[in-house]
Amino acid sequence: MTQPRRHPAPDALRGIAIVFVVAIHAFAYLDLPIVGPWAPVWFMVDAVAVPAFFFADGWLFATRHQGALPWAVRKAGLIQAGRRLLIPWAIFSLFYLAERVTAEWSGIARGASVLPQGAADIVSALWLGKAAAQLYFLPALFLVRAVSFVIFPRMRGRPVLACLFGAGLLGLWRLELQPLLPPVPVGVDPVGAAIAGLAFSAFGWAISAMNQARRSPHVILGSVLALAIVGAVAPPQWAGLSVQLSYLLALWLTAALFGHTPPLRLFSVLGRNTMGIYLLHGPIIVKLVSDLLLKSAVPLPVALVIDVAVSIELAVLAATQLRRFPVGRLMLGEPEKALRRDLPAAASSESF
Repeated sequence: MTQPRRHPAPDALRGIAIVFVVAIHAFAYLDLPIVGPWAPVWFMVDAVAVPAFFFADGWLFATRHQGALPWAVRKAGLIQAGRRLLIPWAIFSLFYLAERVTAEWSGIARGASVLPQGAADIVSALWLGKAAAQLYFLPALFLVRAVSFVIFPRMRGRPVLACLFGAGLLGLWRLELQPLLPPVPVGVDPVGAAIAGLAFSAFGWAISAMNQARRSPHVILGSVLALAIVGAVAPPQWAGLSVQLSYLLALWLTAALFGHTPPLRLFSVLGRNTMGIYLLHGPIIVKLVSDLLLKSAVPLPVALVIDVAVSIELAVLAATQLRRFPVGRLMLGEPEKALRRDLPAAASSESF
């Protein structure tokens, strides 16, 4: 049985997004400002880094599950998602929390303290990803997939409804509900991230449905332009969402049209290795590289580029070595072959 041809867009988009994620953390460890001359760079990496992963995952989810979703398929999908997402999250959360506590006891840690004072504090530190900021994404994505099995069948093949659902949910959360909640001092609440993530996944469902109708590129280009115009004239609270969606769709369209070309092929390779990079680049690797660059007095624009490139390369090398061992594949969320047979064939492999 031949494998379905890989679609270039999800891999390329996730490759771009993982570069942006590493850049966000490099900003912090290099003490770069996010205002002034650095503001455009910060917006470029921060606006779509995580939403792009939810968007690509939604596209893949909809592309896989074009038929009925009986209980056996849903159960197998949730088991696979738990294995790929929750097991690595638990392992690396414990590891990075232990590393952070050790660093704080040794007096070499930077930033706010996350030292747990009791069992409740340990649970909070793990759930919010206080020791490794990127880890909140894994339980958030698991929640999105779990809810998707319930909601998606009602929107399958109906891109307009999926877009309305995504826009309504994102607007309700960002403009109405999220401002009412107290801010999290350290870390990110996966539940809140999952609410926004489900909205971006819904946009991915819509693009997948339009792909089947062969009208995706023209609609996406029109949406990019329309959202950019809305962002230019809308009130500030709506302008940010419009510009963010316009930017995200523009990246997706670029990945879909040029994902097989040499300039984007490197991002496609990174997109097939995002789990290892996501888990291993921070906080240890990117911190060590950043400290070395700061001590070497490298000019900050050059330091940012070197920091991102070296941190990604070291994370990929570490992940490659870990995958040589069964325990390493478990740590990085390697799916079981039996579960692969239980699920429909994918148009592109999932990195998360």
